[in-house]
Amino acid sequence: TAEPKCAIKTFDTGISEVNIVEISIDELKKELPEVIFNDFMEDLKIKLEEEGAGKFKVSMRSNSSYFNIESLDNGELKITTLELKHGSSYYDFKFKEESDGTRRLFELIDILLNESEDKVYVIDEMERSLHPKLTSRFIELFNTMHPEQKIQLIFTTHESSIMDQELFRRDEIWFVERDKYNNSNIYSLDKFKERYDKKLSKAYLEGRYGAIPVFTSFKFTEDENQ
Repeated sequence: TAEPKCAIKTFDTGISEVNIVEISIDELKKELPEVIFNDFMEDLKIKLEEEGAGKFKVSMRSNSSYFNIESLDNGELKITTLELKHGSSYYDFKFKEESDGTRRLFELIDILLNESEDKVYVIDEMERSLHPKLTSRFIELFNTMHPEQKIQLIFTTHESSIMDQELFRRDEIWFVERDKYNNSNIYSLDKFKERYDKKLSKAYLEGRYGAIPVFTSFKFTEDENQ
């Protein structure tokens, strides 16, 4: 757990320890919705019955759960989850007790720790539940930790403050704009040939690049008959 611990600590989450804790199948059942648990056990039974299935590892992750299941040589299952310690506290926190932002970080942390090649990560609304500066820090670390690897990160975002030429080249920032026919058109920032010292987020919010919402006004009136 050394690498995840170091990676999490760099984001100022307050987490001082990341511990892997083994739990029983009954404890796993309590943590998961009944339908998901039953489906998982059925799939697991089929996999174990397959001839030559051998050892395997399965990860189960969601916004509120983080489990790893591994088959052992004796046919039994080893199930582990995470418990987290904050500062000098004597108490361990379960993964589901952490904030949305911390749990979101654990969803993304594997991207930073990846050591393999030829991978493309696609993330919708990467900034969800994250502070803007934390999102910026994540992108900075991604660029620093994978300078030569063949790894690509593609994500959508509504967070304009990370539109920074110290983080991205101009051809790496793309806009999506809806036309009058409700068709979505995409185009690159590079078409605007901005200076490298341009404050992009300010210019974007001022409408220079398009792809911003256009609001209409309406007058709210209370229906006296209701």
